Amino acid sequence: MTLLALETSCDETSAAVVRDGEIVGFALSCRVIGLGVEQKLLAAVVAAHGPLAARIVETPRNAPVRWLYRDGGFEKGADGVWRIGRENAAA
Repeated sequence: MTLLALETSCDETSAAVVRDGEIVGFALSCRVIGLGVEQKLLAAVVAAHGPLAARIVETPRNAPVRWLYRDGGFEKGADGVWRIGRENAAA
C-alpha cells in the first residue's frame, strides 16, 4: 500500500491511497475542490503507479468529485471501474 500526499499553497493536504494497482482512497479538502489540486494529485499518483483502476461509489456527499477520474483521463469500463495507463494520464 502506498500513500501519496500533496500539500498546497492553501495549507490543505490531500492524500491518495493505492493498493495492488487500485486507488482505494482519495481524500481532498472541500476548500480546494475545483482549484486543480485534485488533478495534480491524480496525475502524480498515475505517474508513480500507472496503470491503475479506481471506483466511485456514488453518494450524496461525493457529488462534487464524481467526474474526478473522467477528467483525469481514466476510462470507465462496462463493469463500472475507471482505468488508466501512464500514456493517457492528464497533465
